[in-house]
Amino acid sequence: MNCKVCGAPLQPNARFCPKCGTTTDGPYQGNPGGSPPYNAQPPTPQWGAPSQQNPQWGTPQAAPTHESQNNAPMSSFQPPAPLPYYQSNTSNRGAIMPQTSNNGPETRPRQKRNRAGCVLGCLTTIVILLLVVGAGWIFLLRPYLHNIAETQINNALSAGVNQIPTNLPTLPAGLGTLPIPIQDTTINNLFVLNLAPNSPLKNPATQITPNGISVSFQLYGFTNSLSLTPTLQNGRLVATNVAISGPFSWIMSPDELTPLLNQHLTDAQNRIKYSIQSIQLKDHEMDLTIGPATT
Repeated sequence: MNCKVCGAPLQPNARFCPKCGTTTDGPYQGNPGGSPPYNAQPPTPQWGAPSQQNPQWGTPQAAPTHESQNNAPMSSFQPPAPLPYYQSNTSNRGAIMPQTSNNGPETRPRQKRNRAGCVLGCLTTIVILLLVVGAGWIFLLRPYLHNIAETQINNALSAGVNQIPTNLPTLPAGLGTLPIPIQDTTINNLFVLNLAPNSPLKNPATQITPNGISVSFQLYGFTNSLSLTPTLQNGRLVATNVAISGPFSWIMSPDELTPLLNQHLTDAQNRIKYSIQSIQLKDHEMDLTIGPATT
């Protein structure tokens, strides 16, 4: 008996062709009425055999898959399945590798800054800046501005003193002394006439009251005021109770300004060559009583 497809000789009662694997028409009589034996699988075609089509379905015979070889029983014509450790692992393809330990240097956790330390650092910085600014003001800026202000005031007062005439008429004998009135407008006119156009001292205004004399002015654009009380000491006119308000007080203190004012008052009295017996303050006017001439 030969195979209908490839013509290979068949054994008696064979159900499959040993060469092409095609089923035969002969009934299986080896185990009638029972299940086929364990090795009743179709034999694997020999290597190099041409692919044939199944006459029943008309499609090429599909090669047995890897799973079918593992699940199918062994036959005398089928080679043994490969060992498990030779099989390719296709089920875990694309799986995530386990995370390995990092052998790099360990990073320490970032410590939270202490709020008290930040506040203390800010206060320390502010104190240092204040000390630097204060030292610069005391040793550099204030002396420079003080010299400028002292020079401007000295020049203005010297120019006013120079306006006083030196040859006053001699009073007749037996004639009582008369008061000489000095109004605040007269002092303002002296300031205006003797201030240079480029002088930082602007808009001086003098006001005489029974309590004293006050002078308001602008220095470098800032409003300031000066007040004093003229009195007599040993026949000399001096300035007392000197007070300064405004930014000008940062540049020159009353103790520094008082000697400068008294020096120019002495120069003015020496220029008229008369002693002063009394002084009286009124609204917008100051009356000076002239005494005997000085030598």
